[in-house]
Amino acid sequence: MSEQSEEESQQLQQKEEEQQNSQIIQQEDKTEQQLQQIPYVHMLNNKYNVREAVHAGSWYSSKSNELKIQINCWLEQAKAEVTTVAQLKALVVPHAGYAYSGPTAAFSYKYLKKYPPSEKLKVFILGPCHYVYITQCCLTRQEIYETPLGNIKVDLETVKQLHEQGQFEQSDKDAEEEEHSIEMQLPFLAHILVLWQIVK
Repeated sequence: MSEQSEEESQQLQQKEEEQQNSQIIQQEDKTEQQLQQIPYVHMLNNKYNVREAVHAGSWYSSKSNELKIQINCWLEQAKAEVTTVAQLKALVVPHAGYAYSGPTAAFSYKYLKKYPPSEKLKVFILGPCHYVYITQCCLTRQEIYETPLGNIKVDLETVKQLHEQGQFEQSDKDAEEEEHSIEMQLPFLAHILVLWQIVK
């Protein structure tokens, strides 16, 4: 093949990839809009009630379109056979930066794509605590979790019920934001599940 033919082939391939990425962005814009339309709580501007995505821009992309394309690619590349998920109770997922864990996390999150969009799921996110010593599992004090793909409501009623059992501590906002293990799950979940609530 001549150098000119190789160059033309590369240009054609690049153009096809750009078109594919453009289609992905268009398809996901509707999902992002739906996420952003989730009603905000009355104290949203109070920083105490919003867990900010402090690791966006370092551990994973803070640019929504770029992040959506990355997650889509990882989900597409996760070729493991997915069987029925009717009895799915839990997923085990890594929590490192996406450059290291993104492709592996996609194998787990691909299971959630089997659920119909209308399925109502209550998601409990359990993660290790790397920076603060704790003697019990902690519950969030936050009402909103921020992600580059849209903000997510915390299921406050379930958090309240768990707290009333007396077996859980409540996390400090600064310590919770410093901890990355929970935050690394949110973009994948926000990308796959449109309207849902989390308990952390």
